[in-house]
Amino acid sequence: MAPQIPGQAEIVSSLHRAALDPRGWGDVFSGIRDRLDGSKLSLHGHDRRTGAIFLSGASGYEPEFAEGYLSYYHSINPFVPKSELLPLGVARQSNADIPPEDLFRSEFYNDWMRPQEDLVGAVAIRTRPVGSRSWVLSLNIRRRDWSRLEGRALRLLDALEPHLSHAFQVSEMMNRLTGQIVAATADALQPGMSGGVIVTDHNRYVLWADDGAIRLHPSLLRIDVLGRLRFGDDRAEEWAEATLRQNGKLSGRAPLGVTFTQGSQKWDIRAVKILDPNQPVPQFPGGQQNSWASSERTVFLISRRSGIAPPEQALAQAFGLSMAEAEIALAIWDGASTSEIVDQRKTSLNTVRNQIRAVLHKMDARHRADLVRIVAHCLGSRRIATALAAQARGEMH
Repeated sequence: MAPQIPGQAEIVSSLHRAALDPRGWGDVFSGIRDRLDGSKLSLHGHDRRTGAIFLSGASGYEPEFAEGYLSYYHSINPFVPKSELLPLGVARQSNADIPPEDLFRSEFYNDWMRPQEDLVGAVAIRTRPVGSRSWVLSLNIRRRDWSRLEGRALRLLDALEPHLSHAFQVSEMMNRLTGQIVAATADALQPGMSGGVIVTDHNRYVLWADDGAIRLHPSLLRIDVLGRLRFGDDRAEEWAEATLRQNGKLSGRAPLGVTFTQGSQKWDIRAVKILDPNQPVPQFPGGQQNSWASSERTVFLISRRSGIAPPEQALAQAFGLSMAEAEIALAIWDGASTSEIVDQRKTSLNTVRNQIRAVLHKMDARHRADLVRIVAHCLGSRRIATALAAQARGEMH
């Protein structure tokens, strides 16, 4: 067993507390920076399937540089797209995939990294994923310290990885339970309706979103590059901002916040604000240093109330699929792997494989690519429209 790095036990203890109480992140960040002579630190969550940054936070940066990053430099950061190249659970130089000559010529380096005591590079680690999501923890090291601290940073992150991954898994589980409990309490998502649940912090940075919300069209909602929730409808956007400015706790059933129409579809958005100092917030919010001290969350519940059946229901009736099979067909169309479907559905690998075989057979698809083509074509085809019309007339049972 490798010897422990001085201070490692204290950081591990803080990590396990931070998984449930965001105030613990201050101790995590302080402990890591103390071990690395004040190197700067950032943590962001990345969804490989959607490309969304669903969590963002930092420690050690001067306010003017943090503000500059949020307002502009995040959009040209060459390291963020490389996050997917990091091996799971193994620390490495995050700039290993960017040639030094390219980095040193870049605007990001010369205007943002270099003025900060010449942050020449970083060491980073990506947690083991939950579904398509993972965290990336990066330590930015000054040029004068690089040769002395690079190895220490690699060893520290390797030692912390099991605990960081565990904290992420606990956070995902807690946020999923929170969203499900609030949705059930608010009675917002009724049978025959579709939509999703999104949990945000007090600045509307997304902490967690279920698969239903992630699938919604960008014209309805989107998560921007910094992980902030945006609504496509102007009235919904204005209402969301007003909701987050309210003080106190919105309890009981989620109040009807705003209703608007897109095409033939009518949407309701409701919100429940949770403000309780004893209520743990699994992940710290993004965009502001020390913002993990807040324990305020807002749960947005988005639901469709038109007479049009959701895609899985339409596919089920068009091809004789069970609802579980229709959901799997949509997951494959959405790019999910077999292992990701197993994670999403919380069932066995054999069960999912059998369901995929049944879907391919019932939809007369030879392979996954064929299935994707059929689903993409049929979601807008006359066959689906006919099934929906028959359902509305009561001809299908």
